[in-house]
Amino acid sequence: MKYKTAVWAALLSISCPLFSAWAEEPFAAAYKTDGQWGLLNGQGQEATAPVYDKMDPSLEKDESQRAADLRASAGKDMSRSSLIEVQKNSRRGFLDRTGHVVVPAEYQDRSVWKDGHLAVEQNRRLGFYDLSGRQTSSYSYKEVSDYRDGMAAVRTDRLYGFVDGEGRETVPELYQDVNLFSGGLAVVKKDGSWGAVNASGGTAVPFLYEDAGPFFSEGLLAVKKGGLWGYVNTSGQAVIPFVYEQASPLFHEGLAAVKKKGALWGFINPQGDEVIAPRFDEVLTPFSEGLAAVRTSDGNAYIDKSGKMVFSANFDQVYAFHGGLAEYRTGEVVSRPLRASISVGWGGFRGGPWGPGGPFGFGPGWRFGPFFYDPWFWDHSMYDQEEIHRGYIDRSGRIIADAALDHVYPMTDIGALVKNNGRYGWISRTGNYTLHIRYKNIVPLPDQNLFLVQEENGRWGALTNPDGAQAVPSLYQGLSDAGSGLLAYRQNGKWGLLQSRDGRIVTPAVYDQTGRFGDGLIPVKSGQSWMYLNESGSPVLTFGQPVQDVTDFRQGRAGVRIGGRWGLIDASGHFLVQPAFDDLKIF
Repeated sequence: MKYKTAVWAALLSISCPLFSAWAEEPFAAAYKTDGQWGLLNGQGQEATAPVYDKMDPSLEKDESQRAADLRASAGKDMSRSSLIEVQKNSRRGFLDRTGHVVVPAEYQDRSVWKDGHLAVEQNRRLGFYDLSGRQTSSYSYKEVSDYRDGMAAVRTDRLYGFVDGEGRETVPELYQDVNLFSGGLAVVKKDGSWGAVNASGGTAVPFLYEDAGPFFSEGLLAVKKGGLWGYVNTSGQAVIPFVYEQASPLFHEGLAAVKKKGALWGFINPQGDEVIAPRFDEVLTPFSEGLAAVRTSDGNAYIDKSGKMVFSANFDQVYAFHGGLAEYRTGEVVSRPLRASISVGWGGFRGGPWGPGGPFGFGPGWRFGPFFYDPWFWDHSMYDQEEIHRGYIDRSGRIIADAALDHVYPMTDIGALVKNNGRYGWISRTGNYTLHIRYKNIVPLPDQNLFLVQEENGRWGALTNPDGAQAVPSLYQGLSDAGSGLLAYRQNGKWGLLQSRDGRIVTPAVYDQTGRFGDGLIPVKSGQSWMYLNESGSPVLTFGQPVQDVTDFRQGRAGVRIGGRWGLIDASGHFLVQPAFDDLKIF
């Protein structure tokens, strides 16, 4: 069957919430004839003539970028799942699911959709489109940023400015360096000095400063003057005096880390009051969930907002708390963060004063240099590597997942996969072993509160989450999620269906292949032909001639291939389009 599409759909439904929303969008199916792709609607009528070389929800080749692309929110009036990317003569564009052209097929590269806009590249120049399909700017820029707060940074020659959502350059290209807008203001550099401007280009903070933070936090901006740091408000008035050799760019939970010359690190509040006296060699993380990591002569520790040490944390790297847990790392660490936004810039990038080695270890390039991107979409845990020895601790300092294991995978809402001596287990967020480290493979099925596990003898079964009880005995050559509370099982080289909750056999293992349930129907292959079963395992859609291939049902439609040609059927088996196409994909 169209197995690649089916597997991608199953994986994306777990990792990308937008996929589940596709059922709410108008039905669309791509069809191929004479080497070109067109689009069908739910009635089987042609929505777009076959004029495209490629057609898919995303044409990004890298799977991680593709997933990030599909997770993006196109805008308040349209979800990303409403859009289909097309390619013609090596140029790409976007259609909506009714076949309407949103962006003509004329760009070579693009960003993700963000805030209702898409940055596109043509002949090494960049421009913007909005969701109405209107080109809001010509291909005139060498660099652009994502939209944030209704504004995007642009550069035509050597200096930067900003355009609004209509593509109007409301902030002229006068600035050597810029940060994205936040709260109606952008921190920018002009003639070697830093200040801030509003969306009309007016000066909010005068250009008096040697350096500055990326944006305002608690209504304050960290700025440097005369070699020392202080904080100004949105009117440019000094609120916290310039007395600090180093200062964190942002307040977190009402506190910012600061350091005077020759002194240690402490914390102040937005009024400039010293809340935690200076006594730390380094501040390793900002406050998060009431705790911050610091370093003293005695080692690393987490402190509370009174400055009291809560527990020691003598690991090589520590991170802020999220959801009651904090990651830590030991040994040689290779951290290569993966952006959750796709860049359309080229060249290198640089860090600001709190980049690598700064008090919070912000990723490189929180400020714009010669490479534009959204600076707050880095996630240090997203790019997984076997050489990273990762672990997790809770708010008491208790180890939840031990970095001494060969590998601890990133924590999820239901726990973390762990690996040791070539075998896998699963640890809950409370540190209990849901599954002990003994399995050759583990596949979590969070929607069913199950884990598919492969035993040492190669046989597969299913265990429940969170107690690890046996739901399906480990008897089978293979198991996969079939949807609708059923699993496909493989026995003696054939496939059948069973209940995931108790292992009860629904159909014997007599099928050569199975698909996945959609609209209460699942495709199965027996011999040289496919048919569809209902949730009781009874055949409900059979055909009077061999069906060579099929798709899963989606929105009451499925594709079938008969005589080497694809057609489109409804849930009753009625042909909306007789088999006539070289290929067919349901989105």
